Amino acid sequence: SNSRERAEIRVTAQVFDLYIMNAMLPLFGQLRASPRDSSIVKPAIEACLNGLRFAETGWKGGNYAVGNKFSLADCIAAPTLLFVETFLPMFDVASPLSSAPALSAYWNDLQNSEHASNVLMEMRNALAAASN
Repeated sequence: SNSRERAEIRVTAQVFDLYIMNAMLPLFGQLRASPRDSSIVKPAIEACLNGLRFAETGWKGGNYAVGNKFSLADCIAAPTLLFVETFLPMFDVASPLSSAPALSAYWNDLQNSEHASNVLMEMRNALAAASN
C-alpha cells in the first residue's frame, strides 16, 4: 500500500475508535444502572450517533474500510460496529445504523467476511456469556 492509503487507514481507524467507540464508553457504566442517568446516557448516545454520521460522510463504500483489502481500519471497525449494534438498542436506539446506509451495507458484508466472521462470532459468544 502507498503512503496515502496508509494514512487513510489510520484516519479511518481513528474515526471508529475516537468518535464512535470512545463515545460509547460512558454507556457501559449505565447498562445495569437503575434508574439510568440521562445526563450520561443522552449525550453519549448523541455523540455515538454523531460519530456514525461522521464516518458515513467520509465513507467511500466497498467491501473494505479503505482500499481493496482487509486492513487495520477493518480490525477497528468490526468490534466497534458490533458494539454499536449490540449496545445501542439496549438504550432504545432500535436501528443505530439506519441513518448510515453505506456503513450498514459494509457491516452486513463484514460480518460474513472470511477475515472477520469468526472473531465477531467469538465476541458475540463472549458478550452473551457475560450477560448471563
